[in-house]
Amino acid sequence: MINSIQYIHVLLRITIIALAVVGMATTTKAEDEREVTDVDCRSIHEVLIDVGAEEFSVLLKDKKFNFKYGEFTIFAPTDRTVKFGSNSLTNDGYNQTIIDDVLFFHIAANTIEDDIRDPSNCGKSLIMLNEDSFDQESSTTECKKYGVLQVGPGNTAKGRGFVPKIVGNATQACNGVVYTIEDALILPTLPKFSGAPSSKPASVPTMSPVPVPAPAPSTDSGGSCLLCLNQSLLVIAVSAFFLLSFF
Repeated sequence: MINSIQYIHVLLRITIIALAVVGMATTTKAEDEREVTDVDCRSIHEVLIDVGAEEFSVLLKDKKFNFKYGEFTIFAPTDRTVKFGSNSLTNDGYNQTIIDDVLFFHIAANTIEDDIRDPSNCGKSLIMLNEDSFDQESSTTECKKYGVLQVGPGNTAKGRGFVPKIVGNATQACNGVVYTIEDALILPTLPKFSGAPSSKPASVPTMSPVPVPAPAPSTDSGGSCLLCLNQSLLVIAVSAFFLLSFF
């Protein structure tokens, strides 16, 4: 009798343990499903369109830049900022290759902890992308009373005026974070260019008139021509006289 009771107790314990294991497995599966749902994020290009930087997204796609590998921090210029900044660079004489390089300079191939507008990030720099992987430069987060700026070395050049200002909140993407900027593009060090268009029309060289040589004076005078005529008439008269003498 005792053995039977002990046997039943053992079975009950095994059953309880089995139920506990099944319960733990079910809980783990539910947690995993929640994690998968959390990972259902948006691509960086989708975020760029949502924050009003569709033109920036289109230009990057044209360059086959799809953010496939790595983690990124993107400072996305609004459509208005792209148009204003591109026109400004074009008016200064820079070609499309340089403008494309400027657009890449709005992407950092790493991420930062917390929000970039946090005071702990003031004065910190991020290495930005450009087409020359051997000559990469940084942009710096500057905190002012009127807002947080993301400044490149080209923004401090004389005559540049506006600087890029971070606006709105950070937007998380699958493999990066997007900040929206306004007022100006983030500029790397721009090459010196002396061929900017000038409002003053270029002077057109004029050709000097080519001297036309005067016709050479004739070597025969009027008297010489008259003498030739008289001699011809004399020959004709003599010939006629000889012909008449035969009749």
